[in-house]
Amino acid sequence: APRDAVTSTDAVTSTDAGDDPRSGTYTLVPALAYACQDEVFKTPVLSLAVASLTVVARPGGVTVTWPGGGAALTGPAIAGNSLQASASLPHPDCTATLTLRATFADGARMNGTLDLGFAGIGCALTSCEARSLGVQALRMR
Repeated sequence: APRDAVTSTDAVTSTDAGDDPRSGTYTLVPALAYACQDEVFKTPVLSLAVASLTVVARPGGVTVTWPGGGAALTGPAIAGNSLQASASLPHPDCTATLTLRATFADGARMNGTLDLGFAGIGCALTSCEARSLGVQALRMR
């Protein structure tokens, strides 16, 4: 017996990452780099080498990751064209906090800052300093 051509409504309501046009992989120009270490034991506290970011925007919140990045940055759903996501990277006696604040433009650009903060009694014994790194990115896919 012939079947009806259209019987599914699966595609009508989806909360897939692809539904938000700001989701995707963004290439940073220039790439971000920052490193600091515990000056006593010479162990890394934070080591960033970021050439691209992957943004996954959903109605319930946003996640930002990068290759080899460790913890994902998370935040509330994108409001208007503004994104804010953060993560804490624990280290004995000196915790790094990364906060990305960015805006989207032209559907393919993201501009903002990645703020690096450090808190803990042992931070004085590190080479870590609070920084604000400029983020300029183009969406690739």
